[in-house]
Amino acid sequence: MLALRATVLAGRLATDAVAAAASAVGGRLLERIDLTDLVTAVVDLDRLAARIDVEAVVARVNIDAIAARLNLDPIIARLDLIGLARYVVDGIDLPDLIRESTGSVTTDMVRDVRVQSAAADHQLERTIDRLLLRRQQRQAGGPPAGDGADGLH
Repeated sequence: MLALRATVLAGRLATDAVAAAASAVGGRLLERIDLTDLVTAVVDLDRLAARIDVEAVVARVNIDAIAARLNLDPIIARLDLIGLARYVVDGIDLPDLIRESTGSVTTDMVRDVRVQSAAADHQLERTIDRLLLRRQQRQAGGPPAGDGADGLH
């Protein structure tokens, strides 16, 4: 029995020694092998990429979280804001738009001034007619109604 135990113990020692030697050799081999080259030699990356569902990946991406982490200052600093403003002004033809809106505002203002002026003239005529004790309404564009050349009743 003692011989059996000695044989088992010797077997274990030999196994441990072989495992240690293999580990040392394997470690040295792994140090010398570039794993990237090994993987690309074994795996067809184009075929693997073709199997990826890009839409599913994008659906899982939180765009708001990415945007919150962005520093936009360098991007804005590179923008040509003056050129962009000119592009917008040219695109909407701002000078023509201003001319049209100014013209319509001017036309509306002139019309309002004329209407207000006519109303003021009419009010002034009524006031003068009252002061001069005229009782009949004037006819548009004519002399005041009355019985004589002086326009008095």
